[in-house]
Amino acid sequence: MKLKPIEKICKTAGYIALYDEFREPDPDELPGEGELPRQWMSDGVAAYPLDGLPYLDEESVCAIFDVDHKRRDKMTISHKMALPEGVDFSDLHVGDSPLEPLNFRMALGSDELCLFRDKDGALMVIKEVYRKPFDAWKECECYKRTDSGGKPYVAVIHGCVLRGVIYPYKIGDTLVETLGAVYNAAGVAVEQMRI
Repeated sequence: MKLKPIEKICKTAGYIALYDEFREPDPDELPGEGELPRQWMSDGVAAYPLDGLPYLDEESVCAIFDVDHKRRDKMTISHKMALPEGVDFSDLHVGDSPLEPLNFRMALGSDELCLFRDKDGALMVIKEVYRKPFDAWKECECYKRTDSGGKPYVAVIHGCVLRGVIYPYKIGDTLVETLGAVYNAAGVAVEQMRI
């Protein structure tokens, strides 16, 4: 996991949320004294594990990610001693549905988008920027999960371990119209080539 892109994502959003994940102890292992939780950092849309870093709180996250007092006054920074409710942070989930990455990327306004298709053929879109923290994106597998409120999100798995959760880009009329225009223009080009 690359920390600089996570830092940039959160600074751009003006929002840093730290979440502590307390896992069930493994019955085959001796309990460690003072074991620290696994921490996750989020901009409110995507969350990434902070493996390999010391335990962070609101003060230390500002020091590590170079958030000065001026910038901090313009940001929302929070630290919760639990994971967000309704989102499944387990490595494996019974309802996981594989997402097929489409070999097609597009820009819509200032947003670069990455497109997926779910098992029912429905389009799922994420912003390209949310892929940047992953060291080996091509080796990751993406699955569609649904939170307790019924909203879909992408679970990114690498080596059987959850490496991130990303909520999708909202598909609106502009995206649908743009994709429709591309489809129609491609059809016209194919017809012209036949002549």
